[in-house]
Amino acid sequence: MLPVHEDYRDYKPPAWVIKTVRQLLGSLSEEHVGGLAAIVLTESALVRKGRTHRVAGKKLELKKFRGFYCPKSHSDAAAVFLIVDNIIAGRPPKYWRTPFFRESHVGVVLFHEIGHHLNYTKRSVAAGQEASAEEWQRRLGGLHLRKKYWYLRPVIKPLRLIVGWLARRELAARSKTSVTHDPVRPGWGRV
Repeated sequence: MLPVHEDYRDYKPPAWVIKTVRQLLGSLSEEHVGGLAAIVLTESALVRKGRTHRVAGKKLELKKFRGFYCPKSHSDAAAVFLIVDNIIAGRPPKYWRTPFFRESHVGVVLFHEIGHHLNYTKRSVAAGQEASAEEWQRRLGGLHLRKKYWYLRPVIKPLRLIVGWLARRELAARSKTSVTHDPVRPGWGRV
């Protein structure tokens, strides 16, 4: 199994984070994570200042992302970094009590970044790097749902309609109150 490392200085993550990441990885095969050296759970304070990445022509600081993928280089192995404090920001503690919500929220980020790895090492499944990572995220998330929550299959379609309606409602509420782009919030910008 792919190793999961924790690297924090001052931040104390909830105990469920590493367990959730391992459960999500457990639904993937070696074909999906082959070539990755590790998943690193970290905090935004440890992401070096000045590290940026261009997304849709805009230069954004990596410390504001919820996660990022570092491909293999001459000196480093490929790894996925999840910035835990950014992932769980903006949600009340009660939200995280439900394992399904934990897996859904953390899984979006983890599977998106693994999607970048698959796009980089295997093949692109959509035009464009971000579009391909989004499609891989959707496929890997569906794989996890089918493996762990197989008994929910009869209610998935109605549940998707409800969740989609709630997401659209939240997005509409955000667009009325927020004028600026916030890459940390789910659904906005890079994951």
